[in-house]
Amino acid sequence: MAVEAIGRLVPIFRENMKKVIVFSEFREILQQGESILLRENIAVYTAESPEEIALTHRKERVDLIIAPLQMRGIAGDDLCLLIRQDKALKAVSIILITPKDKTAMEKCIRAGANACIPLPVKPERLFGKMTELLHISERQRLRSMIKVSVSGKSSDREFFAFAENISVSGMLIGTDMILSKGDRISCTFYVDRRITVAGEIVRVEKKGPDFIYYGIHFTELNPEITDEIACFVRSNRRV
Repeated sequence: MAVEAIGRLVPIFRENMKKVIVFSEFREILQQGESILLRENIAVYTAESPEEIALTHRKERVDLIIAPLQMRGIAGDDLCLLIRQDKALKAVSIILITPKDKTAMEKCIRAGANACIPLPVKPERLFGKMTELLHISERQRLRSMIKVSVSGKSSDREFFAFAENISVSGMLIGTDMILSKGDRISCTFYVDRRITVAGEIVRVEKKGPDFIYYGIHFTELNPEITDEIACFVRSNRRV
């Protein structure tokens, strides 16, 4: 394991320093973004294997893990699942680098990764996602990839989106898809297991150049799923 501080020259034990584990093959890409990383105090740990990623995270309690979906020994999605199932380790953001196909994105969803970056990696996309995930201040915010099916006013569509601020009554999703207030949707995502919920778009918010945000109100939730979502929100709240 190699570690270095990127950015301002500060003690590595400084409280507000962010910690990132990056799989060794992507280390050079991070070095290309040094000007971006200078804005933050970031300690970068380089790992050579999935086992080293897990051991380093258990010791350091890092803020972000960047790993490939395809690794020798333990695949990236399996490693992500193991981390999410460990109460001591699961409060971490995870970016999986994947082949550019639907099956790979499905694996990201099943694993509970926060983001999926397709190969070949575009540095600006990786740096943008790193910046976004490292600035999450509260872990009760779910920022994971989800699968969405929409029965809308124009046509039926299926696509991937990002979800955050989940509660028992609904969630906020971000996507570049154009949707309408009143569209009926079905969202598939993971809490402790895969669940699918029905909902309706009740709010449209244009927040940035890449994503439009939609407020979703859950409909027809059964008591079991309601309890699971409530438990997920409580267990991921930062104390």
